[in-house]
Amino acid sequence: MPFRRLAKLFGPGVVTGASDDDPSGIATYTQAGAAFGLGTVWLMLFTIPLMTAVQEACARLSLVTRRGLFANLS
Repeated sequence: MPFRRLAKLFGPGVVTGASDDDPSGIATYTQAGAAFGLGTVWLMLFTIPLMTAVQEACARLSLVTRRGLFANLS
């Protein structure tokens, strides 16, 4: 079976499902990817800057306190 045909058969749901580790997440993301396809890609415009800001804040907090995120939370 050619790769393009195989990719169309599985679609974006498999890629979405493979992005998490737990079985319930894989099932949920696979179903969401199969239902919505690439229709939710526009959300990356909002989520990537927010994720970047959270990572930056955590990194700066750790640099200032010289402790990891978990140590700062506890």
